[in-house]
Amino acid sequence: MDDINLILERIYNNLTLTLAGCGFVPEYPEGTQRGAVPIVTDGNKKIISFRGEGKAIKIEYFDKRLTVSGALKDGEISDGDLAIISNSILDPEDVDDKQIKYFSNEIAESVTERFSPAAEKKVRKQKAPQTISKNKVENGGMSYDETTLASRIAGIYPRLKDEYKKNYETYGTLLADEFFTEHANAVIIDTIRRNNPNEMKKLFAILNELYLDGTNNTQSLIAVTILGSLDNDMQLLANCTGYMTPELLSPVVRVNKYLATSKNAKLRLENPPAYKPKKKKNFLGSRIEK
Repeated sequence: MDDINLILERIYNNLTLTLAGCGFVPEYPEGTQRGAVPIVTDGNKKIISFRGEGKAIKIEYFDKRLTVSGALKDGEISDGDLAIISNSILDPEDVDDKQIKYFSNEIAESVTERFSPAAEKKVRKQKAPQTISKNKVENGGMSYDETTLASRIAGIYPRLKDEYKKNYETYGTLLADEFFTEHANAVIIDTIRRNNPNEMKKLFAILNELYLDGTNNTQSLIAVTILGSLDNDMQLLANCTGYMTPELLSPVVRVNKYLATSKNAKLRLENPPAYKPKKKKNFLGSRIEK
């Protein structure tokens, strides 16, 4: 089967009951008859959009990738509010009935987990995620977590505060990997590239402290997800060297060397899997030794 329109039509039909149960109705582009599959063609993209009260979903096919994005928000929802909830590789030439069913089930599961009445109620009540204070680390035997790292980084970069808030409001929890790969890493790398002493001291004061007293996942986030994105650039690494503690410097150098020689690892770093509730991701954390 190689007709992407036909594939999308079958996925759309498989999702009808799930989307209706989550309060969504399809958006019909001008000139499309009611009851027809509302596929919009935008260049090489194929798009199907749905709306509900205070929520939206977009199914998009482009360049052999099937992506589903969604958002919950009071007020008007724009494309910039949408966050990826499902992301799959789809090659129309290799798709059969079994795979169409798989894609449909994958999307239905992601939509239900995020937009079912019970899930939506929980997300809309979600408060800002709890962070770990320095006092709790020093006196309570606790370790800094990924949420604390994201919060501290957003605190020194005001432009990231809205993305930080949108991240936890979208998922009902803070997805630190997505926050950094999609937003914060670019800001951090820009700081490292400029190499302003005051900015670098402020940034690495956070990274050094939270690496030293962080959980394994927090350490992996710093050394792999964030500083691994230096892409083994010798100048950028040299800019960081004088600001990193020995405990952080060693794994960062090793991670950059490893990613430079492993295309698969680099691809996983740049394209983390879409969020799956109750499933913890362990990415390269075991490769970082203290």
